[in-house]
Amino acid sequence: MAFCGVGKHLFPPIEKRFEDRLIFVSQDKDNHEAEAILGGKILFTPGHTFDSISLKLGDSVLCGDATMNGFPSQNHITIWMEDKVAFRKSWEYLLSQNVKLLYPSHGNPFEVDELKKFVTEIDKVKIYSLI
Repeated sequence: MAFCGVGKHLFPPIEKRFEDRLIFVSQDKDNHEAEAILGGKILFTPGHTFDSISLKLGDSVLCGDATMNGFPSQNHITIWMEDKVAFRKSWEYLLSQNVKLLYPSHGNPFEVDELKKFVTEIDKVKIYSLI
């Protein structure tokens, strides 16, 4: 089960006093400066939200909410998706990165091979509208 659709997963705006801490990245621009600051490669992994990103550091990826490892998720699939097709493509992209470990925002790190076992489960996810 996942929730998706018309509603948006929104956070409050960043306070002005913190704007100097932001690093802006985009698929439409060169992100080398941001990658140098972060010490890794920025991977665009939409699906959970349209602007989700991950960070590849050596043979590991900090994947945020592109996957989960624990309750309430099943098969490492997050419980919130804005776009199921993009979510699956992001998993396929993560699988193509030749990494060993994924570090999700929720739950313990796990081996990327776990995604291989469950990628087809994404197609079975039932999407519920919030409205």
